[in-house]
Amino acid sequence: MPTATATAIRIDALPFAGPDAPAWIRPRYPRLMDYLAGLPAGIHSYPECQSRSGILQTFLEAAPRMNEEPDAFVAELLRPATRGWVSEVALNAALLAIADATWMTDAQFLEWNRATNRALYKGLVYRALMAIFSPAQLLDRAGARWESFHRGTRLMVMNEKATATSAPGELTFPPRLFTPLLLGVYGEAFAAGFEHARGRDVTVELEAWSDTSGRFRARWR
Repeated sequence: MPTATATAIRIDALPFAGPDAPAWIRPRYPRLMDYLAGLPAGIHSYPECQSRSGILQTFLEAAPRMNEEPDAFVAELLRPATRGWVSEVALNAALLAIADATWMTDAQFLEWNRATNRALYKGLVYRALMAIFSPAQLLDRAGARWESFHRGTRLMVMNEKATATSAPGELTFPPRLFTPLLLGVYGEAFAAGFEHARGRDVTVELEAWSDTSGRFRARWR
C-alpha cells in the first residue's frame, strides 16, 4: 500500500528553509526560525515523519488572536488543514509560529497546549474513549495510539519500570525533529490524556532529552 503523503500544508509552496530566511523575519519569529535553522533542510526536512492533520486544525482553531498580520510564509503555515496528513516539521513550525505571533512566553505556550488538549479530550469521541480507560490501561495502548496519529516517530512506555502511579516513556525521532520545548508540548498532551483517563494530580516531566529522543516520567494518583 502506498504511503500517504503530507497534504494539509503545501510544503512545496513555502518559500524558504530556515537558514535561507531573510534577516528581517527572525526577530518576529525567533523560536520558529531557530527551529527551522536546526534542521537539515528547514521546513522540507523529514517528509516521512507525519501527523494527522486534525491535530494541526485543532490548534489553528484554538490559536489566540494574532498581534499583527503574519508574514506570507507564516500565513501559509497557518492555513486551515485539509483532511489527511501533514509533515511533523510543518506541524511543529505552525505551533511555534503561533507562539511567536501571539507573543507567548514558553510557559504560556505550554499552558495553551495543555488547555487545548483538555478541550480536545472533552469532545464527544475522545470523552467516550477516555472514559473506558484508567491511566494504566492508557499506558498499555500508548505506543499503538501514537502510531494512529503519527508516522516516522515512536513512543515506547517502559512498563517494566512502571508503578501503580508512575511510568516512564521515551519518544524517539530523527535528529532535532523535536526540541525540548516541543517535547514539552507533547508532555502537556500526555498529561491531558491522563487527566481524562481519570488520573488525578497528573504531571508529565521531561526528564532527559537528546537530538533524537526525549524521556518522560508521568505521575498521577
